[in-house]
Amino acid sequence: MESGINSDLPGIIKARVRENVYDTATGQYLLIPKDSMLIGSYDNGVEMGQERVLIAWNRIIYPDASSLDLGSMPGADQGGYAGVSDQANNHYVRTFGNALLLSIFSAGVQLSQPQQRGDTRGGYDAQQIIAGSLGQQMGQLGAEYARKGLNVAPTLEVRPGYRFTIMVTKDMIIPPWQG
Repeated sequence: MESGINSDLPGIIKARVRENVYDTATGQYLLIPKDSMLIGSYDNGVEMGQERVLIAWNRIIYPDASSLDLGSMPGADQGGYAGVSDQANNHYVRTFGNALLLSIFSAGVQLSQPQQRGDTRGGYDAQQIIAGSLGQQMGQLGAEYARKGLNVAPTLEVRPGYRFTIMVTKDMIIPPWQG
């Protein structure tokens, strides 16, 4: 793989064919020469706990600039497992930091509420009401922000140089390379 993958955003990937590819029937006809360019894409639909990125290879560009449409052939690791896996950042510090922040905001809301003092009227003065209302609104806003931060998808990265395979999912008639 020449370009890397970062699952924070979807993107296009490029790779080079490392070895000549011959026909499967006889093994005599060169179909895809070494150094042909592969063009593919990957998605950013990553869920918590996921460690693999799904890729699809769409096109081969031959050394003479002619090309072959692959449709969307899935990529796999060298063991044949769907997708590719290299490095995963689960954002634990960010997730647990947001959980701590959520706890602080929740406690802040409770502490901001006016406490009944032993006055004989049994009510709250204007300052207590304003402070309680402001504390409650700010606490709810902060808690909502922190709650959203708990649902952080992992960032999956595949570094350039990663070796993979293309899983051919349909019959293809590829003319012998004439270059």
